[in-house]
Amino acid sequence: MDRYIPAYLKALKQETLRVAELDDKESEIHTVFLGGGTPSLIAPDQLRDLLTSIRAAFTVRTDAEISMEVNPGTVTREKMVGYQQLGVNRVSLGVQSFRNEELNLLGRIHTVDGAYQAIESIRKAGITNINLDLIYGLPGQTTDDWEVSLRSVLEIRPEHISLYCLTIEDGTPLASAVNDGEIEPIDEDIAAAMYEMAIEQLASSYEHYEISNWARYGDGVSDLKCRHNLQYWQNNEYIGLGVGAHGYFRGIRYENPKTIPEYLVKMSSPGQFNVEGSKVDDAEKARDEMLLGLRLLSKGVKRDEFRMKFGKDFQAVFAGKIDNLVRSGLVTWTDADHSALVLTKRGMMLGNQVFMEFSGED
Repeated sequence: MDRYIPAYLKALKQETLRVAELDDKESEIHTVFLGGGTPSLIAPDQLRDLLTSIRAAFTVRTDAEISMEVNPGTVTREKMVGYQQLGVNRVSLGVQSFRNEELNLLGRIHTVDGAYQAIESIRKAGITNINLDLIYGLPGQTTDDWEVSLRSVLEIRPEHISLYCLTIEDGTPLASAVNDGEIEPIDEDIAAAMYEMAIEQLASSYEHYEISNWARYGDGVSDLKCRHNLQYWQNNEYIGLGVGAHGYFRGIRYENPKTIPEYLVKMSSPGQFNVEGSKVDDAEKARDEMLLGLRLLSKGVKRDEFRMKFGKDFQAVFAGKIDNLVRSGLVTWTDADHSALVLTKRGMMLGNQVFMEFSGED
């Protein structure tokens, strides 16, 4: 990977400039998210060059949330200080587990002690907004094992927590072990019990504002919800730059090449640059509004906001779907006026069932 970094960063700056030409500085950027792969592999000097290009190409707000995904195994105090001085004010740390056995199973390069050291280095660097990523539903994992990680997180008190059920990806060593019968995937009921355990144990200190995300409240802290991810869930447009990046720009959803060599070829191609993807029509946009908005647990989808965006009432557009979901106990109205639609607890547990209702043609 290291040998690609200089060429990749050069291509990334080129894409930034090309997209900015299409945008003509019309967009005010209020979040920057450095994610995918391991962005914490790059040196602060390299990040400075990239952020300088972004700030020159776009109008970036002075109070922008600038987040970086960080692998605990790549953290040094010096590097974190450098990132903080460049404006990084939020770090998403891929801890995944506070049990070494589970980290080994996941093929992580850090240990539990290494995770604690990384958190300390980030704090001492002056970055005061930390998200911890954890994974549950691991093969062989018990609810007692999962509670170890939950208790550790509650002791650390990060500003934000993201919890994801393990998805076994094809082509990974873990998938091969499962296919060969070496490892037994976890029972879905046990995974569901782990999710419920998290909801119960985090409730006293964190707001469960999105299906997989919790933000700390109390102690006079400001709103610590992830502003960048709210952009997705509120069905707003965003610019994706870099290898494998997804974007939603000028009504087009697009995806960049998934490998660095393919990406370098695309960025070096002469001629007019275009964002290539699929145009989102009004019907698809309305469906997206429902399936994304329902992920926001307390807000859900507000009737007046939907009408303002689409000039229609969502009950009229999705009457059959909504009625079916209400009868099934998966969604509910927030009040007698039916002013907003939200997931029930059962709907949270069976979210994919709900989202499937809005993922295809009517």
